[in-house]
Amino acid sequence: MTDDLDMGAIKPAFEIATAIDQILLAEVDIALICHKGPDIQAARERLCQRLTDDARLREMGRRSLDRILALKQTYLHAGSPPCEGHGPTGPPV
Repeated sequence: MTDDLDMGAIKPAFEIATAIDQILLAEVDIALICHKGPDIQAARERLCQRLTDDARLREMGRRSLDRILALKQTYLHAGSPPCEGHGPTGPPV
């Protein structure tokens, strides 16, 4: 998982397309863009373009998706009771 790509360490130094290319090559499973704006759409478009154009990256993307889904299955297993003292949406308020 990346740090927020909108933060100062990444955004001033790299275009979002370059950051997405490096993230794909590094086999990072989750890239964070935490602010609304054009970078989200630009990142999605670059990701879709690269996965469409490159069979090797597409396969890496499938493996990444498998890892993410396995992690979700482990921690969000359907039918598991909530943690004691917590409701279905989180801790009591």
